[in-house]
Formats: sequence, structure tokens, C-alpha cells
Amino acid sequence: MYLGQIVLLLLTFLCEYSLSYNGGTQGDNILQVCENSGAKTFVKYARATPWVNNTLVNGTGYMALCPTDHAFATLPPVVKDALKDPQTVEWYLRYHIALTVAYLREIDNNLRIPSAFRPPGKTEDLPEAVLPIRFNIYDVLADDRSDGKFGKVVTASGAQIVAADKIASNGIVHIIDKVMFPLPTGADVVEFIRDDGRFSTLYGFLEKANLTQALMTDPSRPLTVFAPNNQAFTNIPKPIMDKLMTNATYLQDVLEYHVAMGAYYAAGLYDNQTLMSLYRKPLLVQRGVGGIYVQDAKVLQADNTVSNGVVHEISAVMIPYK
Repeated sequence: MYLGQIVLLLLTFLCEYSLSYNGGTQGDNILQVCENSGAKTFVKYARATPWVNNTLVNGTGYMALCPTDHAFATLPPVVKDALKDPQTVEWYLRYHIALTVAYLREIDNNLRIPSAFRPPGKTEDLPEAVLPIRFNIYDVLADDRSDGKFGKVVTASGAQIVAADKIASNGIVHIIDKVMFPLPTGADVVEFIRDDGRFSTLYGFLEKANLTQALMTDPSRPLTVFAPNNQAFTNIPKPIMDKLMTNATYLQDVLEYHVAMGAYYAAGLYDNQTLMSLYRKPLLVQRGVGGIYVQDAKVLQADNTVSNGVVHEISAVMIPYK
């Protein structure tokens, strides 16, 4: 009798274990789980994309990060227009497919998992062509909490995981609250700023201050850059601009004031939060119905994923001292 109970418990454990990873041969596949979870827009795009449909239906050991229907509905118009192109759709969907399964309990801060996305021009036989999804864990004070307590937020390239560990027969599904946008290019902080026309003035100052090398950190030591756009530099009073042009120490101090250690996506920023800058002076984050502000600079476009962190476009140059 005792032996029989042990055998029964062992069989039960083996059955549960087999279902917890690939689910054996029974149950819904990844696309069906996404659909049953309400991610119908993601499923619609996936079924119309042969590689994605075949991978999520017939492949094994994949992890899908499925944006909600609301996430697709609230995309910027320019992205919605881009998703009319089948090739662009495939690029976006590939970035939402991870090549390794990770349950929520297995996710550590700054974990990077390869996605199925490769930027245009990259070939599949190059390891560096595979762009990873960066996972982060934040202690965040929610806007609607009056008890002053923090809650944990887990993100995938800035998108918050709102429902986790949905088991499929061929992998798992996490539901996320936004489309992981913009798509990364594989660039690091410096390459991203150099190649984006919005930040040509900032890049020129980074070169002038010899700071480009300092911002080429290893992906395991990510940075958050609050990047003033060109208009922000145009708006600087002439005395301060003259000082930036002529005083190397002052220029370096100002630029370092725009960089924080760690990868802080928008989901990890909360009202009255302080982040320590490379200049060793804190940055005050304010968040409300008007958006996200760092000091007096508004975040205009958030969550540009780069290989060694994240870049946020801001509206003003932050000056630590006059």
C-alpha cells in the first residue's frame, strides 16, 4: 500500500513536470494560448505571417510575449501604418518571440534572452545578429496606492508583464501591456545617438567631451540616457551655451548629469523617484497625467532599447549648476 502511494506520487510529479515545460503532446499551442488570453490582434498578425505561425504552432521551447489588444490599439499612427507592411509585421513579431523559456520566478533583473528578431542585413549564422529581449524588475510606487508601499513590476524591453506563465503545449506565454517598440537595431547607446538625427547636437558634444567611450559599457552594466533633442540645445540661453562650448569640465558635468546607472524603462519610473546620475547628483522623476518629467525636462519618446541600456528623448537640457 505504501509503495503504491509512492509510485502514484512519482507518476503525478512526472506528469506535472512534463506539462510545465513543453506540455507533452496535449493542450493548446502558443498561439491558441495567446488567443484564449485575449491577445487576438497578436494572433491575427501571427497567423498571417508564415514563419511566425509555424513557429508558434509547431515549434517547441519558445516563449511568446503577447501584447494585449489595447497595446496594439494605442500604438502611434506611424507604427500602425508600418504594420501594413508584411515584412515589418514579421520583424515586430519575431522580437516578441524568445528562443528560451523563462518562467516569472526565473527572471532576474537585466536578464537578456535572445529573440527571434534579426535586423535587416544580418544573417542567421552570425551570433551577434540575434537581438536579445532585456528583462528588468523594478520596485515601483503605483500612482493609485495611498499606503506608500512599493510593488514589483517585471518588464520585457520596457513592456510590463501583466499575466505570466501561461503554459502551452510547446512553450509558455507572458502577456505584456504594450508592443515592444521601437524595435532595437543592435546599436549601443553611442551608436544609437550617432545614427538618430534627433540627437546630432548631443552626439557632437559627447565627442567634444570625449565621453563616447565611457558610454560604450558592457550590456551587463546598462545605462539609462535622458537624451536632449536638437531643439533642446537650441533653447539653451546663450551664456550657458557659450560655457558648454568653452569649458570642458562644465560640458562633461552637464552631459554626465543626463546618464543614470541601470536600465530604467518608463515602467520603472514613478513619481518623486530619484536616480543617481553619473555626475553623482540625483535626478528627480515626476510622473502624472501630464507625462514623465526628469528635473524640468519632459520625456517625449521613451524606451529606445539599445544593447547596453535604454535611451529616452527629452525636451530640455538639464543643467546641474550654472
